[in-house]
Amino acid sequence: MSIASPEETRKEQYLRILKQKHIDQDDYEAARYLKDNGYTDSHISFSKIKSTHGQVNNVIWKGPSSNGLDFIDELESEIDQANHPSQHRISDIKQQTTRLREWHETFWGKVIFTLAFSFISIALTFIFL
Repeated sequence: MSIASPEETRKEQYLRILKQKHIDQDDYEAARYLKDNGYTDSHISFSKIKSTHGQVNNVIWKGPSSNGLDFIDELESEIDQANHPSQHRISDIKQQTTRLREWHETFWGKVIFTLAFSFISIALTFIFL
């Protein structure tokens, strides 16, 4: 029994599958993708019948691998951003402002250091000549 809805995106399907304890036949191809990309250590068997050769025949679900757990976090973040774009846009603007401020402070710090070093070098040159 699949819980998938017709509007479910591919990412939502992967997230749902990775969080389940068992998967349904409707999700076998998605499980194959997750296995092929290292997101699960599940065992997948393929059909050897000529008419369906190469199709997923059965999946022994073992849950997500460590990469799969990271993929769950990534998918949840992406889905959350897609569902709440304005909140994440404000967050992105704040991050950009902070980075610009850090660059500005670093830039002027370098300028002041360079000027001070130059004046000291010139002063030492006049003193010891």
